[in-house]
Amino acid sequence: MLEVVGKEKELDGVYSKSDVEDLDLRLDNLPTGRTFKKVFWLVLAGMVVRSIDFYLASGVASSLVKSGYASLGQTASLMSASSFGLLVGSLSAGFLGDKLGRRHAYQLNLVFFGVMTMLSAVAPNMTWLIVLRGLSCIGMGAELVTGFAMINEFAPVNKRGRWAVGMTAITCWGSPLGMLMSSLIIPSLGWRVLFIGVGVLALFVWVLRRELPESPRWFFSKGRYAEAEAIVNEMEKDDPNHDKLLDEKRNSNKVQDEMDQADKVTYSSAKLFWRVVITSFVLIVADVCEYTFVNWEPTMLAKSGHGLSQSLGLSTIMMVAAPLGALLGMLLVDRLGRKFNLLLSFIAMVVLGLGYTYQTTSLGLITFGFLLTLFIYVLISTVFGAFIPEMFPTSFRLRGVGLANTFAKGATMVTPFIVVWLLSSFGFKAVLYAMSVLSLIAVLVTVFFVPETKKKHIQ
Repeated sequence: MLEVVGKEKELDGVYSKSDVEDLDLRLDNLPTGRTFKKVFWLVLAGMVVRSIDFYLASGVASSLVKSGYASLGQTASLMSASSFGLLVGSLSAGFLGDKLGRRHAYQLNLVFFGVMTMLSAVAPNMTWLIVLRGLSCIGMGAELVTGFAMINEFAPVNKRGRWAVGMTAITCWGSPLGMLMSSLIIPSLGWRVLFIGVGVLALFVWVLRRELPESPRWFFSKGRYAEAEAIVNEMEKDDPNHDKLLDEKRNSNKVQDEMDQADKVTYSSAKLFWRVVITSFVLIVADVCEYTFVNWEPTMLAKSGHGLSQSLGLSTIMMVAAPLGALLGMLLVDRLGRKFNLLLSFIAMVVLGLGYTYQTTSLGLITFGFLLTLFIYVLISTVFGAFIPEMFPTSFRLRGVGLANTFAKGATMVTPFIVVWLLSSFGFKAVLYAMSVLSLIAVLVTVFFVPETKKKHIQ
């Protein structure tokens, strides 16, 4: 049983085993009061800016091709450079965030992203645009890795999925907003104005986030218990009824059993390696399908005979499904589990991807495109928000998430060239067939190899 630790205990840096166990319990049951909500909204602000920028890319790419500013091959290079930047950002954020702390890595990536995005707006030619876009995406990749880890480490274990996936549901409104901005601004003002706006927004959020606290779970993983408890004490002040909840938890043998079992699972090197493999595969499929459909769908419509404005308009309607998909994921993730969401999404993507290829009318394209986007974002929200961060202990979390993102971004680096080849040689239907086959393989992997992490204690 856990011994009760007085919250007024002098923080002298000396903690017994029972002190540490009790602090671990308190970290799993942090209240979602004023301090938590401050962290949530500051993290969310950066994620929304990142989301808007990410979805501007498809409109910009379509505009560059349609205007003759860039060839289809140069556009593929632009997207590949973006994926390379995301890869570098994901990997660097993982190592820096685990070593130096979440907060320092988080602030560094955002200011770098904002500056590089503004420089992209004044790129004199496609070569410079490709280079600067790749650099700006280093910051974008780091933002994604660190943001979800922060929310997972501040949220209580029984509501962790809801808060993390819920953040994705709000963030995903950047998808239709980015598409809408592209359809309204690019035809009249051009794509450079969009990059300037996003860069200014990123730097504004960076200023707001200077007061962001460090993750108490990270302090705990480093043995800096006094600093972790100082943040925990501050968060517990936000809920006057929190002491009663903690007393109930302290008297539960089940809590200690879950902690002991979590230690056995997460700190095994073989388990960590296997979890990197599993999360990397799931994320590769999720990223490739999202990047392929979202980034190339306007271009596929344009290549099939639709005008630029019509292609961007249809894409904007479809992208309204993105936040709705993330919302559906949020409603299901703590009730039915992470594994259920993955299976539901992959199966739907197989069926809807094939169905999309048979549509010949605008209504059919919108309907199947909307539903396909919906389930892509049930998948994306679950994978990024809950599944991947929960697969690793705190001491390895950002590296684990970063490695998975690195492999996934490596896959998306070559994806644009495969899409160009499929489009040029076989038409847009071949792209959807390839997505469906990949999703079918993911169904089998999920059934046999993906563990359930719902409401599990993770050190």
